[in-house]
Amino acid sequence: MRYDKRPLALKLLASVALLELCLASAAQAAGATVPKPVIAKPVVVNGEVLPEVVVGTEGSGETLLLGAGDPSAVGVVVLDESQVQARSDSTGDANAVLKTLPNVQWRTDATDDGGTSLARELDLKPTEVSISGARITENNFLLDGVEINRIAGTSGDARATLEDDTLLPVVDSAYGGHSQSIFVSPSLIESVTVQDSGVSAEYGRFQGGVVNYKTRDPFKDRVHAGFDVGYTGSELATFNLATEDGENPNDREAPEFYKDQENLWLSGPINEKWAALVAYGRQHAFGEKQRASQYVDQSKVETESFSETFMGKVKGETEIGTLTFQSIYAPYTEDWESAGALQSGTSILGDGWSNALTFQRDLGTLGAFENSRVEAIASLNMSESGRDAESNTATFITISQPSKSYSTTAFDECVGDPTAYLTSCRIGGYGDLLESQTDYGLKLKGSAGLFGHEVKVGGSVTRFDLARERPEDVTLYGATTISATPNVYTCDDPNDPLCTGDQFARTRSTWLAYRTEASVTQFDLYGEMDFDFNRLDLKTGLRLDYNDYQQNVNLSPRVSASLDVMKDVVLTGGGGRYYTNSMLEYAIRDGIPKGFTSTRSAVGGVVYNTEGGNGWSAATSTSSSLNSARGLDSPYTDEIFAGVTVVDPLLGGTFRVKGLHRKGRDQFASSTGTYSMTGTNVLTNDGWSEYSSASLEYGKFWDGLDFGALSGFGLSGSVTWAKSRVSDDSYVPTDEETDYILYNGQSYTDESFTTVKGNLDIPVRLTLTVDGSLWEDRVRLWSNAEFSLAYDGVRDTGSETTFNGLRHDIYEDYRYSANVVVNMGGTLRVAETKYGAADLTVKVDNVFNHIGNKNADDDYPFKKGRVFWAGMSYQF
Repeated sequence: MRYDKRPLALKLLASVALLELCLASAAQAAGATVPKPVIAKPVVVNGEVLPEVVVGTEGSGETLLLGAGDPSAVGVVVLDESQVQARSDSTGDANAVLKTLPNVQWRTDATDDGGTSLARELDLKPTEVSISGARITENNFLLDGVEINRIAGTSGDARATLEDDTLLPVVDSAYGGHSQSIFVSPSLIESVTVQDSGVSAEYGRFQGGVVNYKTRDPFKDRVHAGFDVGYTGSELATFNLATEDGENPNDREAPEFYKDQENLWLSGPINEKWAALVAYGRQHAFGEKQRASQYVDQSKVETESFSETFMGKVKGETEIGTLTFQSIYAPYTEDWESAGALQSGTSILGDGWSNALTFQRDLGTLGAFENSRVEAIASLNMSESGRDAESNTATFITISQPSKSYSTTAFDECVGDPTAYLTSCRIGGYGDLLESQTDYGLKLKGSAGLFGHEVKVGGSVTRFDLARERPEDVTLYGATTISATPNVYTCDDPNDPLCTGDQFARTRSTWLAYRTEASVTQFDLYGEMDFDFNRLDLKTGLRLDYNDYQQNVNLSPRVSASLDVMKDVVLTGGGGRYYTNSMLEYAIRDGIPKGFTSTRSAVGGVVYNTEGGNGWSAATSTSSSLNSARGLDSPYTDEIFAGVTVVDPLLGGTFRVKGLHRKGRDQFASSTGTYSMTGTNVLTNDGWSEYSSASLEYGKFWDGLDFGALSGFGLSGSVTWAKSRVSDDSYVPTDEETDYILYNGQSYTDESFTTVKGNLDIPVRLTLTVDGSLWEDRVRLWSNAEFSLAYDGVRDTGSETTFNGLRHDIYEDYRYSANVVVNMGGTLRVAETKYGAADLTVKVDNVFNHIGNKNADDDYPFKKGRVFWAGMSYQF
């Protein structure tokens, strides 16, 4: 039996506070004071140290880099550690910082299921985002230059959530899926580089954007160490009743939970040439929910989740060059149990392990080539997602049905409700279902100056091994036949899973064990020339991609030109093509067997548990209707963009205006555009998409101020208009439990309906981030806000209908109101001595307790509003 860990988290937080106060008192008693250490960290983008002068920033430390130091790179933003903190929230989600950037969409209002549940609160996986109109699975995420994209386990059913009132998992849904194979702890991040357009030919296998997380490097000067803890919970949150009619007819209560996080790290030199870093981070969430009333055991159902990060990094300067080895292991677990079923415990998994060996060397001058530099990365990534269940056999039992004068005491775990039409008891689960992926990669790249210009070349080879597995058969016994007369049935088999004197299961559904595997090897080559003609800069690039699954040779041209119109004004324009990642998701799902159902009846009062004859009828399995992407063209997106970067002559900040238009072609689609549980959906290249946006950005930080208590102040923000369209025949891998939507007389699956309601698309968004430091950086305050203007969309009416023999939710056109969410936070340095520094941090999410546009339903009527988070840290 688990115990409530809340006291442990609170004691740990209190212990850190006491330790900090003791250290501060001891230091003050000894008269020890030292100035605040300032460690100037160079910002590194794609392995290159940026120049000293950075557009839109001033001094060292806090930076928002529009263009990564290159005013012509209008699609690039770099956030350093301080900006990551200022744009983060209380969730501990590294992807939360992306929400404040232009061309990044992360939510949709078109649902009446917007309420807060315990399951949603305990889901610690990073936020999924759409960049530049692409699907959330079409981005390229990198960790220190190594791709961490999960191919297996990214379809709609794999990303499904086990809710508080979910009876049992969908048998063919793996769960735990996510577009990233590694969940990066924010405590390890040194900088984040985001590219939403004008992406270099170095990067491929995406139709959205590129996000590169750079982790901390080891310290070389001396030993450093630190730790921090943080806490939030339902008692620190405000819950608002958010049903459309303002009622709570089911008398539901807001979820009760708490979340804590702990991070530890140690870094320092090994010798004169080598340094190391080891770190551990953990996020933990815990909550309880009420068990269904028909069960004798009325103890609370406990649910818990863990997201951990173990990191080791060694970096050394050798005679042949710089070598870096790092290993990051990030296990993820959500322990779920149904409130309406016994022995249904299920662990949702999302583990990842990334290993990389990086070699870098500056070669200097080689003939006509100057400032030559080479880099090689060998990588091994492994990930696994899915579910690990307590039982692979499920039984539905009827306990009482007053209308038929039926009641049984044959099952000690359950009791009947004489006032209910039917009381049933469910025991067991649907077994394990796992998806795994292993990547072996080798990447080479080089750069050099050539006659005043710059040339870049590179290539990589990566092998992906994927597997999807149900290790054991899964069996469901249901559709019971009952009799009010005791002992009317004779059970031929005393070990029959469901046969008593007055009840037996007349249906048995079976899903056979299987294992499917798929492998693909991807190759790519690229070359890029950056011509510098004084005021005119011209970049041309070409990328070649090939994989032995689709066997298509894909060429991606990239070009951009920038002109220094006048001092501090740079005009940029260009275009390019981006091809999708390998469609192994389709291959790994091909041929997955569907379940089959057998039936039986009592013969002469005897219930047989044999195959055939008087027992279970014969049944045959049908193969999956999903089809391979082999032989089809590779989906791609073409883009054109234009922008202007201007240095503010008054304050020295940076303005950036950009327009972007993308067209997706040869997208995977269904041949008919309809979805049927009995029909066949043929995979084609008939899909298409379009995305247009216009954005205005500004960024500036003033450091070293002497304005009263104010020593630093930063301001950044953006205004973005966006519009997207997607063909309504987009092909989405679905399972037997697909939800269907009816809108304007057309049938859609839930996931394919993003073609109508927008791919996380809210047309006009404004973001603002403000941060500042006071009293020589001993106090730091920040705030970030997102504003969404009113817009026309669609919403779930809450009504249902039957269309083409299938149940559909009905959607309608709707005018959404404006919305604003403001987050704030601050850090206070409570002690600083030669032994280290201690900080107290407080965050407040959704300061004004705004509930947004999404309605809650009667099952989850509350929406979370304002949330407080508190944490402490110590480092030396």
